[in-house]
Amino acid sequence: MFWGTRLKVMIKNFKLKYAVVPIAGLGTRFLPVTRTVPKVLLPIINTPVIEFAVREIAGIGVENIVFVMGPDMEIVKDYFKPNTKLTGHLERSNQTELQKQQVDISELADISVIYQNEPRGLGDAILLTQKFIGYDPFLVVLPDDLVFHETSASQQLVDSRKNNDGTFVALTPVQNNEIPKKGIISGHQLKQNFYKITHMVEKPSIKEAPSNLSILGRYILTNEIFDALRDTKPGKGGEIQLTDGINLLITGTDVYGVVLDGHHIDVGNPSGMMEAMLRATKPDSEMGKIIKSVVSKW
Repeated sequence: MFWGTRLKVMIKNFKLKYAVVPIAGLGTRFLPVTRTVPKVLLPIINTPVIEFAVREIAGIGVENIVFVMGPDMEIVKDYFKPNTKLTGHLERSNQTELQKQQVDISELADISVIYQNEPRGLGDAILLTQKFIGYDPFLVVLPDDLVFHETSASQQLVDSRKNNDGTFVALTPVQNNEIPKKGIISGHQLKQNFYKITHMVEKPSIKEAPSNLSILGRYILTNEIFDALRDTKPGKGGEIQLTDGINLLITGTDVYGVVLDGHHIDVGNPSGMMEAMLRATKPDSEMGKIIKSVVSKW
C-alpha cells in the first residue's frame, strides 16, 4: 500500500489539536512500588512524571490529550481531576498559592482515556487513538523521556515542522552501550540537527546500528500512520512497533529527524529518575545544601 498521497491539503494547514501520551507500561524496573502505583505517578521531588508531560503539551497550546493506559490506571486520570476537598481546605487555611497550584493542575488540558488491555506495543497504542484523532496531525509524548532545556522538547519539534510537511521524530545522540536499548535511525543530514530519515531500526546491536542517533520520545505524526500501523506485523517481543510503522511510510512520505537541544534523561529507570531529581533540585538552594552535604560524606 502507498500511504504518502492522502490529505496533503489538510497537512498544509498544520495545527496540532491533539497529543497522545502512551502510559500502559507495567513499570517493572521500579518494582515493588509499581505493584500499586503507576510508574508515571512516581515523583521527581514532588511532581509526578506525568505532570511534566502534560505541562509540556499544554505549554505549546494543545488542549486535548489522550492517555493510552492499562485498565487499572484510573488513578492517573484522577490526578488531573478537580479536588474540591483539598482546595477547600487550602482556602480555609489561607494557603492561597498552594490552592491556586492545585486548581491549575486540573485545568491544564482536556484529558480523555483509551485502554490498552494487552501489552501489544507502542504502535498498537497509537493505532487505538484513531477514533479520537481523526485526520489531524498529532503529537506523541512518551513521559519517560525528559529534556531539560529552556525550550521544551515538544516546542522544538513543532518549531522544526513549520517549513516542512511530513512525519517528525525527535532524536538525541547516545553512547555505544545505549544503542542496543534504543530505536536508531539512518538518514541524510539536511542541515544542522535536521535529518531526512531513510530507515529506523529497533534496538540494533552496536555492530548493526546505522548511526548513534536515537529516537527520543517525541513525534509529530499524520493520519497516514494509522493505515501503516494496520499493515505492520508484530516485531521484537511480539509487539507492534511504531518504528516499523514509520518505516512503511518512508517510501511514500517525508520523515524527518530533529536532534533536540538540552539534556535528555530517561526516567523510565531508577538511575535516570535519580539524575532527574538531582537536576530538579538545582534551583532550590536548601535542597542543594542537603545534596552537597550527603555527597561530601559519601
